Amino acid sequence: MFFIDDALNFEGVLQVIDIPSAIYYVFTGHAGPLGRPVALASFLLHGDAYPNNPLPFIGANIAIHLGNVALLAWAMRRLQIQAPAVLGTSVWLAPIASLLWGALPILASTSLMAVQRMTSLSALFMLLGVHCYLYARVKAHERNCWGLFASIIGIGVCTLLAMFTKENGALLPLLLLAMHGLLFTKEKSVIDAGAKPKFCRYALTAALCLPSLLLLAYIVSCIPSVEARYWNRPFTLSERLASQVVILWEYLRVAFLPRFADMSPFADDYPIRHFSDRIVQLSLLAWGAVFAASILLWRRRKPLALFALLWYLFGHLIESSLFPLYLYFEHRNYIPIIGPVLLLVVSVLKAPVSANLKITASIIYTGFLIFVLWQTSSTWGSRQLIVWAKDHPDSPRALQLMAGAYMNAGRVDEVLALYGGALERNPKLTSVSVQGLRASCYVKTEREATTQAWLESVRQTLPFGDFSLLTISSLEAVMRLQLQGHCAGLQSTDVLELVDLIKSNPVYRRGTDPNRLSAIRANIYLARGDTEAAMMEMRKGLEKKPDLETIQVLYRLLLANKGDVAGREFLQWARTLKPRTKNSLIMKRWQRDLAALESGA
Repeated sequence: MFFIDDALNFEGVLQVIDIPSAIYYVFTGHAGPLGRPVALASFLLHGDAYPNNPLPFIGANIAIHLGNVALLAWAMRRLQIQAPAVLGTSVWLAPIASLLWGALPILASTSLMAVQRMTSLSALFMLLGVHCYLYARVKAHERNCWGLFASIIGIGVCTLLAMFTKENGALLPLLLLAMHGLLFTKEKSVIDAGAKPKFCRYALTAALCLPSLLLLAYIVSCIPSVEARYWNRPFTLSERLASQVVILWEYLRVAFLPRFADMSPFADDYPIRHFSDRIVQLSLLAWGAVFAASILLWRRRKPLALFALLWYLFGHLIESSLFPLYLYFEHRNYIPIIGPVLLLVVSVLKAPVSANLKITASIIYTGFLIFVLWQTSSTWGSRQLIVWAKDHPDSPRALQLMAGAYMNAGRVDEVLALYGGALERNPKLTSVSVQGLRASCYVKTEREATTQAWLESVRQTLPFGDFSLLTISSLEAVMRLQLQGHCAGLQSTDVLELVDLIKSNPVYRRGTDPNRLSAIRANIYLARGDTEAAMMEMRKGLEKKPDLETIQVLYRLLLANKGDVAGREFLQWARTLKPRTKNSLIMKRWQRDLAALESGA
């Protein structure tokens, strides 16, 4: 099935009709700071299948994942050949480690959620970057400067492609630096053994250090202002960091000792931790102990544990550190978990026990992982909604999908029970309260009383609740129901009051598109026959945030009610507005669409 995040990134595909519209879709993405154009371009391959058929998206995701398994196996074999003292000489290392990684249930959501191709495709470029690095080492040993230069360029290209697929691709040089500094010492590396320091080796080190330092400098530069970005999250920077201390351990547990109940696309209800919590303090002590033990092993010329630890932590540096993202997502482990997987497999292969015991234990453990993966993948989607909703009763996203399934089946009372229970546990869920009001319009008995009860709940929640874009879209749906006369007990004045309550909430004043709230009010004024008030309301929104769709609606209103002269005057005023962007494609489209509107096209 398609999920909420899928729709946010795929809706633009529906507007693609030619090359210019395809370019506009690819280069005006908003999934991340860099727009992720490479990932968006890949979605165009299946544009005809959206929104009815997710299978082409999922099939391509699985193909990319299998390609990554092959790339990882090849990289591990090449790595083993260059550093046999660290990784051993067993020919089983590469196939076992890569297949184990590929079969981890924690990575299933990366392929089964269509939009998470951003993660796996970015990883594909990162793995290609690992191969470029390993090739660069060979060329450095051969003193082939042109080959080394080409390899370094290859690392840079792979980093850029990975970044423009998903931003954590920028971590590639840092991950390679950990590999470069820990696995390839003169004592451990076949290539470096007995070699004197050479310019080529220093050039490769510098090529990895420079982008790594730039990335770290950028992250450090964000620290003074990052807390201000938490205005739309139910947790603070301190709470996020405390939570991540535990979550990073939780990821490892779910990766290697998974349960079927652990696998879910919904984690927006993950508990928020504080540094005063005992579990956070114990987790910090455990991280300190692991780090100390890894350092001790490294000093004893056993660097693999420290490499696995740093690879894992470096891999989480962007998505699991200080930036205000959701706390927990399984797919964030796609690249980071490679380090622990490699450590586990090498440790088993080198363990001083009989081969029969190793084989037996490996078969049992692999069978366990495959069974959990089969459970997860075979029930993924709409068949799994009930389990997800029960396991995540406080997740607004899970509630929305579950409630949609119940509504389609006509089970409105169960929808309201779901929403009511979630609000009792967390009264700050504004999206749930407004969705409950919307659902109350469909009850078959005591409709007016039910709607009034939910209206009072919304009045209490909106002024102080947490931010959610679902709140605005749900209120828009409530407005439409009220205007169509399908919501007994709800008046147009009530909807206007709810708009004012949203505006009174500080987090919504900062993060809500003013045109959406203005459009709600304008539609109500139009239904009352007050065209003048509707147009004034829409102009207010335009002055705060210029929006072409709002301009088009207001222009047609003026033509219908005040004639061509008023319409032309309005368009002249609209041309003074500028979209708040530096994207040249958006600016060109803005001017082109305004001109088409003026010409009547």
